[in-house]
Amino acid sequence: MAEGIVNFVLSKLGDAAIKEVLRIYGVSGQVEKMGRVLRWAQAFLKDADKSRRLTERQKYWVKLVRDVTYDIEDVIDFYLSLELDAQERRASEGCCPTVKNTIKRWLRKPTKLPELHSLGNAIEEIEKRIDEIERSRDIWDVNSLGDNGGDMGIRRPKQIIVPDNDDPDVVGFDKDRHNIVQKLLDQDSSRLHVISIVAQGGAGKTTLAKKVYNSPDIRRNFGFHLWITVSQSFELLNIMRRIAEQLKIEPPPSLEGHHLNDLYECLNGKRYIIVLDDVWSENLWAELRKVLPNNNGSRVLMTSRFEDVATMVDAAHIVHHLEPLPHELCLELFLKKALPQNPSEYYTNNLSEISELFIKICGGLPLALVILGGILSNEEPTHDAWERVMKRISQHGVGNKISEVLASSYDYLPFALKSCFMYFAIFPEDYEIEALHLQRMWIAEGLIPQEDGSTLEDTAGDFLEDLAKRNMIQVLQRGVCDGSITFFGAGSLGPPPKISLKNLQTLLGIRNRESWARGNLPNLPNLRSLSIAMTERLQIEVIVEFLRTLKKLDDLVVTGRDLLIDTSEFPFCANLTKFGYFGIGGSFQATDSSLFLINVTQLTLGDLKIQQHHIAVLEKLAKLIVLQFVDIQFVGGKIMFSTKGFPCLRGLQFNFSNNVEELHIEKGAMPVLQQLRVMYCDNLKLPQGLKYLTKLNTMWWYADPEKATTTVEEIHQLCEHVPTIMTDGLPQRRH
Repeated sequence: MAEGIVNFVLSKLGDAAIKEVLRIYGVSGQVEKMGRVLRWAQAFLKDADKSRRLTERQKYWVKLVRDVTYDIEDVIDFYLSLELDAQERRASEGCCPTVKNTIKRWLRKPTKLPELHSLGNAIEEIEKRIDEIERSRDIWDVNSLGDNGGDMGIRRPKQIIVPDNDDPDVVGFDKDRHNIVQKLLDQDSSRLHVISIVAQGGAGKTTLAKKVYNSPDIRRNFGFHLWITVSQSFELLNIMRRIAEQLKIEPPPSLEGHHLNDLYECLNGKRYIIVLDDVWSENLWAELRKVLPNNNGSRVLMTSRFEDVATMVDAAHIVHHLEPLPHELCLELFLKKALPQNPSEYYTNNLSEISELFIKICGGLPLALVILGGILSNEEPTHDAWERVMKRISQHGVGNKISEVLASSYDYLPFALKSCFMYFAIFPEDYEIEALHLQRMWIAEGLIPQEDGSTLEDTAGDFLEDLAKRNMIQVLQRGVCDGSITFFGAGSLGPPPKISLKNLQTLLGIRNRESWARGNLPNLPNLRSLSIAMTERLQIEVIVEFLRTLKKLDDLVVTGRDLLIDTSEFPFCANLTKFGYFGIGGSFQATDSSLFLINVTQLTLGDLKIQQHHIAVLEKLAKLIVLQFVDIQFVGGKIMFSTKGFPCLRGLQFNFSNNVEELHIEKGAMPVLQQLRVMYCDNLKLPQGLKYLTKLNTMWWYADPEKATTTVEEIHQLCEHVPTIMTDGLPQRRH
């Protein structure tokens, strides 16, 4: 994904506010030279995308460009950090910052270049590498690519169509649906029956199951209707919780028997139907049957690729084998997708012969026909254009038909869309993705280019619509007002196995999955920023193993509920400078032997229980610059900062820590502290040790007016040496 980082950095260089910052610090000329080389590299990458081929020498040159681009971004971010600090100082003095919000939007990570002279050396080194990259174009054969492709830009849909519940493009399945509905309604037995739809991937099992599930006869004859998507990497507890949510009862907190009784009791005596879509393991049924009453003629409809999964069900079961589509239905579906506006072009443009070849490639699989039709719908409806697509598909060899067609569909994505599509690999299979959340992740990663007249959010929305038009995502829900995509799934349409996320830098809002615990850890060697949530103690071990692979990790945020985080269990991360842990009622453990936090400069702890011996460990962190406590429960209500503790700390903040009553600061503690924020710590008394903080230049003390424990007058009397003091909610003096 070299093009992703190149596009993002060039977007930074094109921002007027950033240009002004670079001019202020006298480096605009040097950085502009770097930008010229990156713009040439961007053009080369676009040409490479159109020709869809790179030699090994060209791949090495791209690697050189990618590596130097990361360093250029670090240089830019350093100057943005300098200017942001300067503007915040001016704001505290009553001046209004002009580009502060713009800088914050572009500043994605902290810099690791602490001194200006070090930065000067870094710029000189980057300039040398840039010169070498320019000189090596001929050596690495990057001048030889021509434009062998047509218009590969984004073709946005002319209009947004809100689909009906039944997809009008679905063909076939009528006989299969009728047979399965009749079997489900069979009144001969009141026992629980299981019917399994078995076929290879892409045959239409889910589509058929939906048609059965939405059948009026099924809706009328069963009191409860539940749809559960399972997939290869299912989590049993999550499945139980989804069943509970659809039954509108409290989700079980664990898999303990007494926690699952509510599920059983809710279904007991009722006639229900449950669809289990995309089942890969027979182990699921062994657990799920414990909460399914075996009476009242209830039914389970299962879809699976595997015969042995269907036959392992130890209940009355029927296996329905779904056959490939016959030729006439294949042609009908193919033309609906390939020529949606004018199917008559099939006859007028002499496309019948080559269409037969495409249909043969798809092997009667509806999914392959849909994807391939989506590719062709973006090409000119001519024999020559379709023949070029055929040649590309043929290059993938003979194997799994879905994989072949999907790999080709990726090849034909526009340049800017490829990185966005690859991002789907971070989501579990069959995961319901919120469109707005994904679009923000794309923007944070720098994958969305700035286009004239459009916001980044609008462009991200257009990208998602384009993927939907190409049938590369499954739209699950659209907005009622504007018809925009709100939820969608990538499912088995996710990136092909050959596509890698190895250059991904930012990964936000990810939940640790059960599949990770089985060793399926993602390979993200260049990841710099990670935010991850844990729900069980077992998952900490998985996170620890994952962190060992992240050699470039710079920023880590971990959240978990009622968990104990012991930093001594975490591996040494040499580049980690920012760490945050939000425990939601959990605990935090730190020991002198832990190396995990040794290079951390910014530490945030939230919603945790902290004891004094933890403070004693933290105050020995020699590189810690900023420390934030958010809604912390300090055991005993007292904190002591000892002499020589926190030698480099410059910023300290307490937010909503209501149980802390005393803050004892010894002389010599926090010798270089410059900023102190006390925000709504209602029971905290004014620390007398503030007089020892001789470097303190700015202090904020905000409180609830009804609970304030000190006054503005008392603060100013104690902190005469502090130039700037800002208060809110405090009385002026005691009455």
